[in-house]
Amino acid sequence: MKTSDPPRLASRFARCLLLASLPGVFAACSSANRDSTPHISGQYYPAGNPAAVKILRTEPLHSHVQVGEIQVETSTSQPQPVAKVEARLRNEAAKLGADAVVIILDQGNTVSATGGRWSRNATTVTHRKVIGVAIKYRSL
Repeated sequence: MKTSDPPRLASRFARCLLLASLPGVFAACSSANRDSTPHISGQYYPAGNPAAVKILRTEPLHSHVQVGEIQVETSTSQPQPVAKVEARLRNEAAKLGADAVVIILDQGNTVSATGGRWSRNATTVTHRKVIGVAIKYRSL
């Protein structure tokens, strides 16, 4: 009867674990995370149409209330199109019942990471973070 060698079994397990995690790693390299947080005001609004949500770079003069905060982060070596990031902002704002999103932060960072301890090859990763405040216009 043959017994399993513990180091060999551990090595095989580590390889299986690595192979199982690769699809998630590659998906994370080209995806965008989005998160929306409603403000604690006690007031909730029904979800709206994302196509009707406006993207603003400055706070509007029209009377409004803040209904939440939205954060979109992309991490990819190829930049996400602006239209795609704005669509994510609109979708999240519509879920909160917002009429518009005021962008308060649009920041991009470039981070370089080496391939390994002895490798001289470096890969460049671009990270973009966009934060917006979802607002609802007040009726006059």
